[in-house]
Amino acid sequence: MSAYALSWWLVIVASLRIFSVWIGYFSPQKFKIALFTRQPAVVSDAFGRLFGTWTLITCTLCVICAYDVSSRSIYVATMSSFAVAIAYFSLEMFVYKTVGLKGAMTPMIIAGTSVVWMALGYSTYT
Repeated sequence: MSAYALSWWLVIVASLRIFSVWIGYFSPQKFKIALFTRQPAVVSDAFGRLFGTWTLITCTLCVICAYDVSSRSIYVATMSSFAVAIAYFSLEMFVYKTVGLKGAMTPMIIAGTSVVWMALGYSTYT
């Protein structure tokens, strides 16, 4: 795949993440319904804002990387943010048992696809 395609993918991912940022800052209780269905009590307003902030940082990384996929440091930071997302949702689902499969499925698919694509394209794009 081309660097152009990866750039568009990263912009699309960043755009989708903006919804989570909005929910985190302004409607964190929605995380109880959509994401943390197995233990909704763990979701607080502060948690929602923290989740929104983390997601905003990852959105920013995606956009910066999309703008210049040849920057190795930004590329690795962006790819690492997807790996962290996979680790986070895996831990929440399997160890802490707060997130159900339905809630984790979309973020895991997006993060997994992104990590694989970026890992395979590392030597080509950077």
